[in-house]
Amino acid sequence: IEAIGSLCQKANIPWILDAAQSCGCEEIPLDYCDILCASGHKGLGGPMGTGILLLAGQSQPLDLIQGGTGSSSDSLDMPKHLPDYLEAGSPNLPGIAGLGAALADFNKTPLCERSQKQQSIRSYLCQALDTIAEVKLTSPRLGGTAVSFTVTGTDMGEIGHQLWSRHKICLRVGLHCSPLAHKSLQTFPTGTIRVSVSHSNTEAEIDNFIKALLEQLA
Repeated sequence: IEAIGSLCQKANIPWILDAAQSCGCEEIPLDYCDILCASGHKGLGGPMGTGILLLAGQSQPLDLIQGGTGSSSDSLDMPKHLPDYLEAGSPNLPGIAGLGAALADFNKTPLCERSQKQQSIRSYLCQALDTIAEVKLTSPRLGGTAVSFTVTGTDMGEIGHQLWSRHKICLRVGLHCSPLAHKSLQTFPTGTIRVSVSHSNTEAEIDNFIKALLEQLA
């Protein structure tokens, strides 16, 4: 981030940093980006349908939808000030309140402590998956939250379905909105099984997942 951001600053190029996957999981140097986008429901633990847009300096996005001029109801045009400029209708107040509660809880634990716990659980999961002959990991051993893998000779969609219906273990199966990445990994078009972990997961939960997975492969 620092290297790319420095190049953009020298060339006077506005830089939008997509931190959807990393916000809440690791430190992000904000000094080098003009705009930062982040999801609310991933590393921050908020509800789906929420997100964060941080704007530096004079940055201001275009309004995609107009109508319901709100605080300037006497005008036919959207207000020019934020956040009213982007609020064409009623904001997602329940989602915003949920994200606020998630951030309040998030701030109770230092980020470095959360990250260490998360990486410890992630490493434990990777080591457990390594012991299963049919499983091939496609994720790096360190970094990130999700662990992706394939299973030889088995319909991965069926595995995901059975793990949910029988054990209430929720996974993501498929191309994960990233078909080109899967082509690079040579996992296209079937994709992978993806397990997402957080600092609140335990080794006992990982053990239960591995046990359930082995039952499906038996």
